[in-house]
Amino acid sequence: MAKLVLDDITSGYASTTALNTAFTAIETALENTLSRDGTSPNQMSANLDLNGYAILNARATSGNENFIWQGTWATGEVYTVNNLVYAPEGTNEGATLICVTANTAGATLDGDAAKWAVFAQRGASGAGTGDVVGPASSTADSLARWNGTTGKLLKNGAVIGTDVQAYHANLAALTSVTTDTDGTLAANSDTKIATQKAVKTYADNLISAATSATPDSTNDYFLFEDATDNTQKKALLSSLGGFTLAPTQATTSGTTKDFVIPSGVRRIDVVFNAVSTNSTSPLLVQLGTASTPTVTGYVGQANYVSATSVMDTGFMVQGNVIAANGNTGVVHIHTIGSNIWVESGVVHQTSTQYGTTSAGVVTLGGELNILRITTVSGDTFDGGSVAVSYE
Repeated sequence: MAKLVLDDITSGYASTTALNTAFTAIETALENTLSRDGTSPNQMSANLDLNGYAILNARATSGNENFIWQGTWATGEVYTVNNLVYAPEGTNEGATLICVTANTAGATLDGDAAKWAVFAQRGASGAGTGDVVGPASSTADSLARWNGTTGKLLKNGAVIGTDVQAYHANLAALTSVTTDTDGTLAANSDTKIATQKAVKTYADNLISAATSATPDSTNDYFLFEDATDNTQKKALLSSLGGFTLAPTQATTSGTTKDFVIPSGVRRIDVVFNAVSTNSTSPLLVQLGTASTPTVTGYVGQANYVSATSVMDTGFMVQGNVIAANGNTGVVHIHTIGSNIWVESGVVHQTSTQYGTTSAGVVTLGGELNILRITTVSGDTFDGGSVAVSYE
């Protein structure tokens, strides 16, 4: 609403009365307005809304100087009343001071103490006041210790590396710990710390041994993590799948050729390479347990061009053998479980151009662990070689 409303004087009649009324309204309005020269009344009786504008050139309530921040107090600076400074030294170090007597700063702030008053005080030092206070003097490289139970004061402690172990029995053992430079870590000590060089040498040796070692397909293990219980477990390489080739054996002497078959094998291939004997006894493949070939219970036959030979003592893979005549081919042997093994194969006799197909089955008395190459009558091998692979 308007601060002052005056009625218009429209005629000379009663104009004196209207004019006096206007003057009275003007006087009342002026009495309710702040005056620039301080004429009373000159104080607020309600909140003053600056509508977002600033108050410029405001002065302190005492003296004629502004509150002006002068930064850090410094010797030789000229200060006037109500100047504000930061106290960098003396009794009021860290506090904000206000000048109460104009002065030129002397040599020390404490020497000018009467000319300043505390405007804003920092947290006071001492027990129970909030600050952590250290000792007045200390020894270089020393640990600090609590002084009392307040958690406010510190005092000088022991020198690190000299007598720090005296402050806790568990630290005493550190003084006896030594390093070990042995790259084999053979000592297996629980009181020595291996040097970085020793650990690297040990690791390098392990890597070198692992990369240069010759795998043993019958005994080597593969390590893996069990997803069920997150533990590390091992499995024979032969159980991981894929064929393992046993060392090839020459069939140039002897009457039998045996191959060790590891546990868990489910399929065997027997490869004949120009295998020959000194007589005409048919070639056999025998399976066995407990390192002993089984010589009974085989059911099947071997068929060649003009005749059929019934097998009984082994898988007859070539029924028409001629002395010194090489036999070449592959025989497959599979298990269907329960120690039952089924055989099939084709073996070709080179000189006579005879080819034999065979098939059979045998039930072993236990787990297979041996495979033997021989003949029905025990003829002697005199040529070629035989290989066995399995998975």
